[in-house]
Amino acid sequence: FCPPLGAPRRYKVCNPEKMRGEYGKLVHVLQDAQQPEVADILGFRVVAPLRTVASELARIGANSVLDDPALPRATACVVAKPGAPRSRVQAEILAKNEAVEAVVRRWRRAAPAGAATDDEAEELVRTCVYS
Repeated sequence: FCPPLGAPRRYKVCNPEKMRGEYGKLVHVLQDAQQPEVADILGFRVVAPLRTVASELARIGANSVLDDPALPRATACVVAKPGAPRSRVQAEILAKNEAVEAVVRRWRRAAPAGAATDDEAEELVRTCVYS
């Protein structure tokens, strides 16, 4: 979908039990908009592939990030338990951020030949890990 329609699509993917009727109507409108005559009138295509972490990493040749042993720690939720000292929560956040940076550094070193290794690609890997 084009950007304005991407949010409802992502919401539906994450919450399949929600928006049953509304999403169905939207899909019918989008199917009609896919017809070449309608797309020519609109001047743009309304449907595009769903962007996922895996597809974004594959685009820059960073599929190996998904197999990194530090990924579970880098993607873990940090939840402050009631009564837990603030220093403990901050230590968990620091450990998580260090794990993210370790994943990014390992990918940078092990990037396959021809893979994008510039700062934008590194930032994309970081964004994917955080997402």
